[in-house]
Amino acid sequence: MQKSEKEFKIYKTTRFAVTFLEAMSYGKCVIYSDIPENVEAAEGVGISFRNKDIDDLAEKMRFALENPEYCQELGAKARERVGSKA
Repeated sequence: MQKSEKEFKIYKTTRFAVTFLEAMSYGKCVIYSDIPENVEAAEGVGISFRNKDIDDLAEKMRFALENPEYCQELGAKARERVGSKA
């Protein structure tokens, strides 16, 4: 995960995944479902999609792929966010 440019992990579960924080710690732009646990963890340093809405997820993935600079900025903020909580 640390060396990958893009990595997508889609979980069918509606609970928080530790790999979400791991991706943030590596400075990755996270695209997450809008369940409260994810929203709280991300604190605005990722891209949220409506939970269980595959069309919204596809739209957000497309946006991320078309806007790599923006995603790099979010990834850097995500790393800072996780680092400040350690």
